[in-house]
Order: sequence, then C-alpha cells, then structure tokens
Amino acid sequence: MAATGCSWTARARPSADPSALAAVPSRLATTPTPIQTVEPTAPEPSASAPAPSPSFRATYTVKKGDTLAGVASKFKTTVAALVKANNLTTKALHVGQLLNIP
Repeated sequence: MAATGCSWTARARPSADPSALAAVPSRLATTPTPIQTVEPTAPEPSASAPAPSPSFRATYTVKKGDTLAGVASKFKTTVAALVKANNLTTKALHVGQLLNIP
C-alpha cells in the first residue's frame, strides 16, 4: 500500500520586489495611542449652599398609650435613634406629637 499525501513547493513570485514590501504600512507596526485617565474630583463645598436636611423614612403622630419603645418597635428602630432624630430631651410623649422616624 502506497502512502498518499499532499506536498507542495513554495515559489517566489517573479514580479515580487522585496523592497516594495517595505513601503506597505503594517497595522502591527503602529504605535498604540496611550489612554488618558482622568481622576474624578469632588465638587468644592460652597458657603452659600444650605446643609442637607436629614431624611426620614416616615413621620408618626403619637396616640394615647404610645411609648418611645413601642413606636421604635413598630418601625424597627431604636429608642436612641428616635430621641436623636427628634431632638427629644425627655422620653415623655404627648398625644398628637409628630415624630420623625429614622
């Protein structure tokens, strides 16, 4: 059994001039353009800009029998957070008092 295969011989094209190939620009020969990076800057604070007001999830009007602990539990927060958010100096509540819920 004879082995079959493929064989070929490369030949130079008679019209190819090696010096002409040097004049062809190569994509691989180009120098990559550097990427410019810019650092983000924070805006400078303005003296005339008002301080942001604190945001609250909700407000709650105190009803008869309410306590700070009960209101805190109802809104899944703490008594300390309610005291701070409402600038309370005492833990006493009054019916109709409006509480900010942090």
